[in-house]
Amino acid sequence: MSFGWLAIWTIVSRLCLTLDTIPHLALGGELVRDQHGRSQLFSINAILGYTTGALFTFIAWPIFLSGETIGADGAVVPNHLKAASYGPLSFLAGAAVFISVSLRAAGTFSRVKFLSHAPANAERLSLLEFGRNVHRCRQQVGWRPESRANST
Repeated sequence: MSFGWLAIWTIVSRLCLTLDTIPHLALGGELVRDQHGRSQLFSINAILGYTTGALFTFIAWPIFLSGETIGADGAVVPNHLKAASYGPLSFLAGAAVFISVSLRAAGTFSRVKFLSHAPANAERLSLLEFGRNVHRCRQQVGWRPESRANST
């Protein structure tokens, strides 16, 4: 039961992360056209992401996970080992992510009208054609799965 629960929620969380991260990073390339501006934008994005992640850890520890609790049997249990400590921490982390994504979406919504558009007469790429293009590119560079293993 525990493994199934963990596996399902890990897959769901990775899927949600993917559904947010890919458009977020793609939009960065559309917001700024020149290479220097894009580098600055992605640098600021990385700095803010790493800084807030680290700050959350340093803030969460003293509020939710520090200290000890004495159990009914007299055993001393550190709070970071108690399952009950993680409920409020998870709720706060989820709320912070929701607020962050909402603010990010609201802040970039006005830029949508300036994004590039696909040509009106462009032919749609099917999944089969996409696979053929990938195969053609791999052949042009001479990439083979076994060549990666032998190159190290």
